[in-house]
Amino acid sequence: MSRPASAGGSRPSHTVHVQDCHHLIRSKAVGLPGGFTKSGHPLLIFPDVATFSQVQDSDLLLLLKYYISVIPRNEQSTGFAILIDRRNSDWSEIQSVFTKIVSIFPAKIKEVFLLYRYPSGKPVLGQLVNDYLLDFDIFHVSHVTELTHYIDTKHLPVELGGMLTTDIETWLTVQQHVDSFTYSATKIARRLATFVKILNQEDISLHQNRDTMQEVAEKNRNCYKRLRRELEDLTDQGVYMMRQFQETGANLMQRLSVQMLCYQLDNTWQYFTRTFKMQDHLYVQYVELNQFQNEFRELNNKFHENEKIIKKLVVSGESLEEASSALDQLDSVIEALSVDVVKAKNLAKSGQDLILEHAFARDCLEPKCSELKIMCKRQELLFLERRRALLKFLDLFEALENMRKWCQTATEHLSRDKDQDRDQDIMSQVRQVDYLMSKSRDIKIKSRAGFEEDFEDIKPLLSAKTVFQVDDAIDELDRIMREVVERREYLRSQAGPSYRGDAESSIDLTMKRENILAELLETEERYVDDLHSILVGYRDKMREHNSSLSQKTETIFGNLEEIQNFHSSCLLPELERCGLNSQEVARTFLEFSDTITRLYCRYCQNMDAARKAVTEVGENNALLLCCQKELGHQLPLSAYLLKPVQRLTKYQLLLKDLSDCSFPGAKFELDECVHVTLGVIKAVNDSL
Repeated sequence: MSRPASAGGSRPSHTVHVQDCHHLIRSKAVGLPGGFTKSGHPLLIFPDVATFSQVQDSDLLLLLKYYISVIPRNEQSTGFAILIDRRNSDWSEIQSVFTKIVSIFPAKIKEVFLLYRYPSGKPVLGQLVNDYLLDFDIFHVSHVTELTHYIDTKHLPVELGGMLTTDIETWLTVQQHVDSFTYSATKIARRLATFVKILNQEDISLHQNRDTMQEVAEKNRNCYKRLRRELEDLTDQGVYMMRQFQETGANLMQRLSVQMLCYQLDNTWQYFTRTFKMQDHLYVQYVELNQFQNEFRELNNKFHENEKIIKKLVVSGESLEEASSALDQLDSVIEALSVDVVKAKNLAKSGQDLILEHAFARDCLEPKCSELKIMCKRQELLFLERRRALLKFLDLFEALENMRKWCQTATEHLSRDKDQDRDQDIMSQVRQVDYLMSKSRDIKIKSRAGFEEDFEDIKPLLSAKTVFQVDDAIDELDRIMREVVERREYLRSQAGPSYRGDAESSIDLTMKRENILAELLETEERYVDDLHSILVGYRDKMREHNSSLSQKTETIFGNLEEIQNFHSSCLLPELERCGLNSQEVARTFLEFSDTITRLYCRYCQNMDAARKAVTEVGENNALLLCCQKELGHQLPLSAYLLKPVQRLTKYQLLLKDLSDCSFPGAKFELDECVHVTLGVIKAVNDSL
């Protein structure tokens, strides 16, 4: 005989809620679901209570369907275990209860445990075994102690020899929360499934308008974010419920239900996220990448147009005014086209951001980002090439103007000198001519060979008129230079032996003074460059390094940047303005003496701490060695940190030498300057 057709029937179309059967639960006709057999089957217990016979079949079916619904589905796949306790009943009643339960039970039965006492000499279990042998196993248990062979005591109630204590009211309260959580989880899972279905059915290629695509993509992203927030809140609620279950007395099945729901929600979310991201990638490809491509195309065309504009710019001139005007026009074009450079750089940055956010776009975007940088560089080089040429034109016309002015001054001097009285001081005339010759050293173009060498880059751009102008200027310079040299030789021949010695001595002092002033200016420029290289090549890189090095930069370099700013923006420009005027040089040092004292005293006061910090870092530190190599320095950082102190001593020596070879008019101020410089050095030494 096979199992009756009603057993294992399908579930109703409507969901059973705890409110539908709470009165049946309180009747205790069926025990609360909360355990498993050792074979892993969910266990339902039918206790030996009088109320069972009063339960209608329809009510029993309703109750069983609810109990089955609260058990996680993955735990139901192997089938259920049923324990029927009828220790105080006769065989006919047992057979009736057994048939009722098995015929109504709305799920797969795998094991049945019958707890009853055989009537003496009447073993009738064989009939049940024969009837249901093909459907499930039937075990006869005559005493509760035998149940432990099949079921762990933690899953058995106390009345059946186990450790499980249950309170129906507590269970109902907890189950209401579990059912509410289950309902919310089911609802959001359906919404996720609906959204995935919409995404899968959506054909992005049908949206021809970029704005429409962007609108759809933004709508989907907002929906994704909203669902993510709701799911996160629900998951947090499940985690909180699991913690509360430890205090509220929830049984194993309730805890397992919430745990499995959280796990299923997590799996659902992962699948949903993968699907959404795949779809979103398509939107990125059609919207953001399409936008990038369009902007790249526009900029590419714009840079080609810019290149034509730049190449049409005039890079020539036949006068200082024309060259200056062409340079101003070039600078105006540079400023106008710099807008496109900014756009290109911003677009390249956007491309890099897209690559970081969407790795699949790398192959498409990376070459274009590189091309944008190349376009900017190519335009910059075109500008630099033309600007460099126009600056050369300016140098040329300024050099021609200097030649003209010197020739005019020399001609006027020669005319005036020849008209002077023979009794005028010969030495005075010699000095004037020597001064005139010294000023000729400032002339940049002294010969055709020099012109060819200095202006070779722009020679093909020069007009015939300009070339003739240069030739005429060089010829004029040669002629007047010969006249000046002849006049100087004549004046020297007219001077007596006593004057000749004084003249030669004066000439030697002048040359020596000019050499000292040239050395002062040259070493000052080199000093400023050295300080700048120390700050950029060492300090800035140490600041960028994420280690203890960055914390020691302030100690190591002190106020070196303030010293560098003072020399580059104040002292060096003033010395350049002074030129060969030693009195102006002296006045400059006297004017800045207080500033020099303040800056260098502060720097020297920090030297011990700086030396100690460098020692702690170590001269052989990898970063310091790398900086030294990049700068091409032969000596380590500690040697360059001594340059400010060495520079003070150099000032004192140069100013003293300058005083020794100066005329009495300038010597007074220079001696005072040397005295003040020695005072600065003393103040610095006293500050240590």
